[in-house]
Amino acid sequence: MSISQHVQREIARYDTVARDAYAEYAEALASTGRSPSGRMDPVAMENGAMLEEVRRVGGRLGAKLSAASKAAMRSTLFAALEEARREGADVTPTVALHAAERVIGRGVSMRAANAAFGRPGRTAADKTSLEPAELAELEAKVRQEIQHLRDELGRIRDHHRQRWRDSPQRDALLQEWRAALGEASIKPLLEV
Repeated sequence: MSISQHVQREIARYDTVARDAYAEYAEALASTGRSPSGRMDPVAMENGAMLEEVRRVGGRLGAKLSAASKAAMRSTLFAALEEARREGADVTPTVALHAAERVIGRGVSMRAANAAFGRPGRTAADKTSLEPAELAELEAKVRQEIQHLRDELGRIRDHHRQRWRDSPQRDALLQEWRAALGEASIKPLLEV
């Protein structure tokens, strides 16, 4: 599989994750401020408890999307490094760690790098034979794919966010909260 194909697969995977995460978000928000019987419960809404729960639910949504984005970038980088390895490049876990820092702007797990690029019996003293110029060329090639991936993941995230904001489900939920709490009380909740 080429790197471009890998990127397309990661984009499709992220879209599924985002769709599912927003569905869970909507479900969690719908149960916020309710009694076990499903009715709006004033006790569950007082003293900022509801706002706190709404923020917690939003935080979980953000964490899921962020984790999926980071996993997609790491997977794409590792796929490019694996392809280079198949073509004869001496890619070690240390090379993968340094490439991640330079290409995606963050580190990756040493455990993941060892699992993907470690070789039994090879020690840290056995340095890579990969020349800096070769690594720079490889990084430049994958950097373009990672940027394309980032752009697409951002578009997907924005698309799902807008779908939620325009959804009848969100409108109905806000109407219900307005009826239960009053217009002034739901102002902080309008960002959901």
